[in-house]
Amino acid sequence: MRAEIITIGTELLVGQIIDTNSAHIAQKLTPLGIELTHVTSVGDSRSEMLETLNLALNRSQIIILTGGLGPTEDDLTREVVARACRRKLVFHQHLMDQIEAHFRRRGIEMVASNRRQAFIPEGAIPIENPMGTAPGFILEKEGRAVITLPGVPREMEFLLEKVVIPYLTGKLHIKEGTVQSKVLRVCGLGESAVNDRISDIIHEGENPSIGTLASPGDIRIRIIARGRHPSEVKSLMEGVEVRIRERLGDLIYGVNSETLEGIVTKLLERINLTLVTAEPYTGGLIAQRLSGTESPQFLQGVVFNSDEAMRMFLGFKATVYKELKRNGAEFVLTLAEKIRQFYQSDVGLFISGFSEGGGPNGGVQIKARLHVGIASDGMKRVVDHLLGGSKGMVRERAAIFALDFLRRELWKMEKA
Repeated sequence: MRAEIITIGTELLVGQIIDTNSAHIAQKLTPLGIELTHVTSVGDSRSEMLETLNLALNRSQIIILTGGLGPTEDDLTREVVARACRRKLVFHQHLMDQIEAHFRRRGIEMVASNRRQAFIPEGAIPIENPMGTAPGFILEKEGRAVITLPGVPREMEFLLEKVVIPYLTGKLHIKEGTVQSKVLRVCGLGESAVNDRISDIIHEGENPSIGTLASPGDIRIRIIARGRHPSEVKSLMEGVEVRIRERLGDLIYGVNSETLEGIVTKLLERINLTLVTAEPYTGGLIAQRLSGTESPQFLQGVVFNSDEAMRMFLGFKATVYKELKRNGAEFVLTLAEKIRQFYQSDVGLFISGFSEGGGPNGGVQIKARLHVGIASDGMKRVVDHLLGGSKGMVRERAAIFALDFLRRELWKMEKA
């Protein structure tokens, strides 16, 4: 079944707000096996809205509109849907009562224009909105469903989950488990390299369907399987996942919403180790990600902003420090061990980098050589790596590289 999304509002077209509603709706439709074919943004113009909706009605079975349900003259969604579907607008007293109650709870006097929000097309199913003053509606027409939702993301997400998804699953007779999706998260290879390793699996068929999505340092492999019975879907999903894991091995660090930093802290918790980091190159990006997990295993993040600060921390004379820094591996391991001891942690991670090129605004391409050292009781590991790109991008990728190196080493420790 084909679906499309129409987002309403001139503010979307001039860049005043960013459309996050479409992405959220798409994420909810995909597991239902609904094929999203178009996403369109249109301004507050009757003629443009009507043209867009008529086009959607000619090619899709489900049309979801967000926005344009407010009380002002440029909120035209109700009117346009009614006209496109040849229905008149009908006043609903129970919707009006809910709108008035919303204003009373907030201690605000309702103005007359809010009465417009209690009108919906004749025969439409009202979508009551307990979170705001803009009710939506579902209008069925010749085997199609036009669904309108408020544009405020918080309200839209609530009504989508509580009303629209149950409506669609009932309408389409979707049984739980007959459509399943999973995302495998990969670190350590670029999107093209990942694609090369699994391209034959991707092209074998549409069920399961497989796709990749790249972001800095993180490749997501999306798998969607469909079937008449949950057991059939589970078998399809597990079969293709096993094959992908055979190709990529420990490059796959997690599934679905798992994060690299979340996996690292889980490993630390399982083997009962604490961690401290020092980042003269990445400026605290690693610590920021780790602290977001709120794991007690991450004790401290340190940012050294100069060679002098690192020299003083080590307590070395300038000549000794200069000689040490010439050897990148020895340098980072010495600092990793020092911060581990100083902060009484089980594991210390230190990342250093040397960049060439770039400028003060970070927009110029640079090349960087990274040195990452990990020290723990009886274990020292070091790796170097070359990166290129803008200064900001290189630092972000450097933080991801260091976290992934730590993940692999912790995984080895757990297995040992």
